[in-house]
Amino acid sequence: MKTLCRKNLVLSFLLALLLVSGAVSTVVAAPVITAVLNTDKLPLNQTGQLTVTINREGRLEKPEAKGVHLSYASKIENRSYRISSIAGNQKDISTIFIFRVTAEHEGKYTIPPIRLITTDKTYASTPVKFEVVAPVKTAKNAANTGGTTIQLPGMQLRQGIIGQSAPQQVKPEKAMQESESAFFTIKTKQNIYEGENIPIEIKLCLNPEVDFQSLSMPQVAAEDLAIPALDKKGAKEDKEEINGKIWHTLTWQTTLSGIKPGKHQLDITGQATVRVPDSSGQQPRSQRDIFNATPEEILAEMMSHRAFGNPFADNFTPMIRKDLALEKSATFTVEPLPEEGRPADFTGAVGSFTLNTSVSSHRVEAGDPLTLSVEVSGTGNFKSITMPKMAENQAIKTYPPAEKFTPVGWNAGEKTFDQGIIIKNSSVTELPAVSFNYFDPQKKIYVTKSSSPIPLTVTGAGYTPQPEPQESTAGQATAAVSADQPLPLKVDLGSTTTDLRPIPRRPWFILSCFAALLAALAAFILRHVHTSQRTARRSVQRQLTSRLAGDLASVDKAQQAGDGHLFLNTCRVAIQNRLAGSCGVHASAVSSSNLREILPKDSVLLEVFQMAENAAYGGEVPTDFEMDQLYPMIRKALEVIK
Repeated sequence: MKTLCRKNLVLSFLLALLLVSGAVSTVVAAPVITAVLNTDKLPLNQTGQLTVTINREGRLEKPEAKGVHLSYASKIENRSYRISSIAGNQKDISTIFIFRVTAEHEGKYTIPPIRLITTDKTYASTPVKFEVVAPVKTAKNAANTGGTTIQLPGMQLRQGIIGQSAPQQVKPEKAMQESESAFFTIKTKQNIYEGENIPIEIKLCLNPEVDFQSLSMPQVAAEDLAIPALDKKGAKEDKEEINGKIWHTLTWQTTLSGIKPGKHQLDITGQATVRVPDSSGQQPRSQRDIFNATPEEILAEMMSHRAFGNPFADNFTPMIRKDLALEKSATFTVEPLPEEGRPADFTGAVGSFTLNTSVSSHRVEAGDPLTLSVEVSGTGNFKSITMPKMAENQAIKTYPPAEKFTPVGWNAGEKTFDQGIIIKNSSVTELPAVSFNYFDPQKKIYVTKSSSPIPLTVTGAGYTPQPEPQESTAGQATAAVSADQPLPLKVDLGSTTTDLRPIPRRPWFILSCFAALLAALAAFILRHVHTSQRTARRSVQRQLTSRLAGDLASVDKAQQAGDGHLFLNTCRVAIQNRLAGSCGVHASAVSSSNLREILPKDSVLLEVFQMAENAAYGGEVPTDFEMDQLYPMIRKALEVIK
């Protein structure tokens, strides 16, 4: 008996606990519909955001408020399932509607309750009160005048530099200096010789805590200094520690050379647009531009905040756009090349080089060609290097060389000359040495490089130039033949033939004409078939275009009437008529499975078609403002289909 009473007591306690938990869950359950404005003081020249969140399926009615304009921006829907031991599987539906809010005049306004109409009940949100204050004065946005705005390699300008998110905590009372946002550095030596080619490193340092909206390519300007234009593809992206702080860097490695002696300045300029804290004390705004963001970005922003009921209420900083002018200058001293010790055949090469030679064959017959290859490698100014000279030899005939330059590193490379040579007779036993000279800026002296002679074995009697034929004059020809004697007969009769038929009667000519006739006939038939097919395609295209115009007119009529069922039905018919040919079935037989095979998963046509099928079985139909948003998207998607 005591055991039975104890069991009854335990069951009663569990039942009471269940009832209490159910009552508490009912009390603390989230409201069916909520409406939150991102600010309670809205400047007159700015747009606010009204976030409406519902957790039931139903039709949302857009409120009407005097003096306030609400425009639909986007919709985010998140569906999930939860398992309950009592009620079984239940589906959670959280749908977020974003509205833009603007007002006509300053003053206090109230947005009336927003109603959600479900199949069994109508729910309403609480009214939203806010005040419209004086407009905010914003700075003009020059937006990179004088340069092309680019997105440098690997940079995502919407979310900050090089894949990092925009800064979340910035103190508005502290104005950031331009040098704290971005700056240039130049790394090179500044005392050079005339014609010397030196490596130069240009680096753009970007503060990772600054939200960069755009960057322009650095522009290089210099007089009497030769430097190639910077290329955005040549930028190397990295992270570096500078003065105890981590910076994102874009580095260009190139070369610079002095054209004439003197002091010359190199200027590097660039432009950047950033978002910085507004220190004017105006009403804070969201750091992210939620009205230009995608629904996925808005949802990610919401999930990153703790207060889900008011996701855009925390951690906001007033931000303004600001244009930065980035500048960096460097002065170079170009010294003239010394006159002392300058070789007579000096061509202007400055640097450090090595010389190598080779020949295509060490054994050759007199009169046959050879190829002499000369390779100059090293670092420096390769543009001033010409084919090294060979000692003159009357028995060796040379031809102009072919040259090729191959870069092998920063300010380094190889320049190859291939020169054709003919050995005239067997008196030549070797190819003479070749030499060239250059100025070494490190040693500050002129250097001459010479190769070793190349041994050769020349065979044959020798190469004798053929005398050029001389033209005989008319008088010489007349004198060679006596007026009293007839001209001599031609002894060589040439080739003879026994076929005396004219060419038009010969078999090969007749076959050629027949083949040409067949080719012309085939070309005519192919052209006729192609023209017929093209005409048929144009006729079908005209029919499809006419049918699409009629279908779109029906869709527009249903949208103007505000009939959601008719809107979805006319959209379904328009999609079937437009894609029947691509699906290979009759228009009335086109189904969702056919469309999924030919349309992308995120296609608006596939989504609307599925909505139409669901509506036929009692599913939800779009509201007026949803039809306003869907119609231009459907029209554009249908018109681009060929």
